[in-house]
Amino acid sequence: MSSDPTVAFPRALTAAIAASGKTLGMVTGELAERGLSVSNATLSYWCTGRSLPRRSTSLKAVRELERILGLDTGLLITALGGSAEASWRPTAVIPGTPLLDELHDRGFDLDRHAALSWQHELLHELSDDRVRVHSRCLFRAEESGLDRLALLVGHAVGASGIPAAVVEMGGTMDAPVLVGRGDRLPATWVCPVRLPRPLTPGESWQVEIVTEWDVTGPDRGLTLPLPTASRFLVLDGWPRGSAAVEHEVTLTEDGDQPATTVTPGTGGHVQVAREQAPSGLHLLRWRTSGPDAPVEAVRG
Repeated sequence: MSSDPTVAFPRALTAAIAASGKTLGMVTGELAERGLSVSNATLSYWCTGRSLPRRSTSLKAVRELERILGLDTGLLITALGGSAEASWRPTAVIPGTPLLDELHDRGFDLDRHAALSWQHELLHELSDDRVRVHSRCLFRAEESGLDRLALLVGHAVGASGIPAAVVEMGGTMDAPVLVGRGDRLPATWVCPVRLPRPLTPGESWQVEIVTEWDVTGPDRGLTLPLPTASRFLVLDGWPRGSAAVEHEVTLTEDGDQPATTVTPGTGGHVQVAREQAPSGLHLLRWRTSGPDAPVEAVRG
């Protein structure tokens, strides 16, 4: 598929409408039934590439088109945003759209506008029932006017309740929003961050967020939904009293990857560093009940 959205999006949309057997009028009618007003002329322009959906309301319509036309979630949005490696696509790991619609209504466009260059997650066990996760994310603006981001940060395994969250650098934060809670995607918090000023195309910006969590049970670690392939991903942890640490990646485009064992180094530190880390759900986990305790699959 071409990386040029003026080619990729019209081609994908036209093919999907043709495969559905529906006319443009039927499609716009179904959009209207779902509260989204798109004229036949506008839909025709999208199909020919004469214009592309850019506004938040138009992006909502695109996501609804994916449902109406029976497409995989994110297929049309991906065609709009360029290459799979560069597009900021939480739809790759977040099933359903109520959360996406809610954040779009609040002015946060998750699906486009920024490329994730690298993400670094550090987890410290502060006590038997309290952990801290330090999240650093570096983005690059792909369009002018980017002034807010919605960040998926590492979620502490065994956590319950709302995390205490603060932006240490790079912006100010609205209240975190809970997503996930499905069979495969664990409860995950999205942190909406408002940048201090709009960015220019190609400009990079780093945001740092610290979250603290109350945790229960013997399992510790973090889960990180990575919405897009990242050039660099680093996961750090300092397990207390555990020698069995595993890293696992699920929900990738190529299927689940087998868990790998990570051996703690000096001071009990463990690190997983990946170049070209695949999109999906990354899990770094261990059990604190003893060095010989087995590590079980944990989903948050």
